[in-house]
Amino acid sequence: MPNPLREIAGDEPLYTSFVNHFADDVSGNRSKSWNKHYNAYATHASLPRKFLQQEAHIHSVSTSPHASATEQFGDFKRVVK
Repeated sequence: MPNPLREIAGDEPLYTSFVNHFADDVSGNRSKSWNKHYNAYATHASLPRKFLQQEAHIHSVSTSPHASATEQFGDFKRVVK
């Protein structure tokens, strides 16, 4: 069964790109009770592992003291789609 995106691509090459999205809750204090916020990051999963481990290939997507990691992922997905 052909990929339905081939029709959109026409005669142009069609590439698939995998993106890893991950998040972490961080705080400026040791007690984790103050300044808590969530950071979301993305990496290009199709890169070789030796490149994925380099800091230059980890991209900050968003930071928020209010939106949870799940909410940030929902917005990230909406923008990429």
